[in-house]
This record gives sequence, C-alpha cells and structure tokens, in this order.
Amino acid sequence: MERVMKKALRFATESDDAKIVIFSDHHRGLKDGADDFMNCEQIYSKALEHYNNELFTLVLLGDVEEFWECVPALVMKKYKETIKQEAQFHNDARLVKIWGNHDDQWQEPLFKMATLPRALKGLMVYEGLVIELKDEKSNKEIELVLTHGHQGTLSSDKFAGISRWFVRWFWRPIQQVFKIKLNATPATSIELQSKHDRDMYQWAQSRGNTILMCGHTHHPVFMSNTHLDELLASKTETKDESLDKEIEKIKKISTELDVDKKIPCYFNTGCCSFEDGDITGIEIEGGKIRLIKWNEEGGRAVKREESLSKLFDLLG
Repeated sequence: MERVMKKALRFATESDDAKIVIFSDHHRGLKDGADDFMNCEQIYSKALEHYNNELFTLVLLGDVEEFWECVPALVMKKYKETIKQEAQFHNDARLVKIWGNHDDQWQEPLFKMATLPRALKGLMVYEGLVIELKDEKSNKEIELVLTHGHQGTLSSDKFAGISRWFVRWFWRPIQQVFKIKLNATPATSIELQSKHDRDMYQWAQSRGNTILMCGHTHHPVFMSNTHLDELLASKTETKDESLDKEIEKIKKISTELDVDKKIPCYFNTGCCSFEDGDITGIEIEGGKIRLIKWNEEGGRAVKREESLSKLFDLLG
C-alpha cells in the first residue's frame, strides 16, 4: 500500500463539489462461457449513459479486462462498443483507470501502447488514486485512497505471473465447459474475503483521516460494514431465523472485525460481473456517498447512503 501511495495520481476537491462514480471487476472476456461480464454489459451501458449525461467522473478500479484468461487484443475487440462509451468520459478528461491483478499488464508501457484502443489514446493507467477531500464548513480534510485491493497477496500480487499462466492455460478451458468460477479467491471464498476486508480496514484505520476504497472481492462494503454485518442487521430487523445457519457458517471461518469498534474507513465497490446481470458501485455526489446497484428491472437503486460531513466527523 505504501507503494501505491507513492505512485498514485492525486488531486484535491471540495467534498460538496465531488461528482464521481466508481466501478470495478468487470472481467471482460471473449463473450463466451468463461466471460463473467457478458450478462452485465447491457445494464452497465445504461449506467454509463446516465453518468455521462450527469457529467460524473468515472473511475474504473481494476480488473476491468480479463487478461489472465484471454488474449488482450481480442478482449478489446469484443467490447469495442463499451469502450467507446468509456471513451466519452476520457474525451472530457473525466476518466481514471486503475489496473488490478487480472489486468495488471496495463502497467507496462509497451503493452499499453500496443493494446489501448485509439478511442482511449493518451489515457494513463495507475495503480492508485488519492483524492484529497476537504470539507469547507469544518475545514477538515480526508484522503480518499482508491486501489484495486489485491496488493500484498501471494497469488494476485507477488506471484501474479504464475497465476496468470495457470488461469489461462488450465482453468479457462474448464470454465468454458462448465461455466463455473475459480475457487479459493476472495470473490468465492468467505474466509479469504473476510481476511482481505480485515487487512484493508486495518491499514486505513492505522493512517487516520483516511478512507480506503477497493474492489477485488466482488462483495460490497459500505462504511466498513461487511456481508456478516448486513446479515446480522437483517436478522435483527426481520427476526428471520432462516439466516441463523448462514450467519453461523460465516462466523466459523470469518475474521470479521468487532462491529461495535469499527470506524467507517473502508468501502468496497462490489463488482460489475454478478451472475444475474446486476452491477454495484460507489457514488460520491452532492456531499453524499452512496452504495448503488443497477439492474434491468429497476435501473439504479441506492442501497446505502451517508453524508460526507458525517464521515469527516467520525474519522476526525
């Protein structure tokens, strides 16, 4: 994470002026049985149309392309229409692209030169973004740190080259036939997911006046409240005893933090590759931060919302 901070793109803005939407983990492939984004393409297109019309800045928080499994040039060709939509943000200097572990080749200058479509000419790709948010009323400041979130892990960071080779030549043929996801990743393992959430939370907490926003796990987190927190809250509100087994299962293998001691310093966008075609992301607009979900039936839905001024108070 210190490496991310040293190389990150930085800019400052007033919290009330920020107008940003963050999406991650599309995993665009070749529109075949192994492509996790294919079912989400249509609703993602609608979301981009909305945010472009409303003049949002679009942050793509890594694993947008699936280069572990697929030949990069073919991925870019298959999704040229989606890329054209993203290029509309780029043309107005409203696009920030972050690389993740499954599209980490974007960090290589020669690869980027050969692979980046003409519509995105000149686009820089970063490992992290730091937004220095200032609250004009209280004169407080927060560093909003955005990165994919795979940093430090063995398979996704330190030995990413080996993982990429395994996934492309061994796992992809299996996934094409059976249409199943890779096991033992934060996206599929509750144990790994909770460890990831814990580590990211503790890093942000240790810095003070910092909000860390990641992707990678495919599981949304809002104000440091994870999947277990949401289940416990749902059980309290609805008295639904059917949730007991799922809660106990997670507790046995989870390293979740004590909810009562948490501060709202960690957020996760979720992903744009849910099997049912839904996508989730984070919005920052009008002095508020929101966890949003888009689906074909209802369009955009706000799942959680909080004022940035409250976050300034809680983190300060």
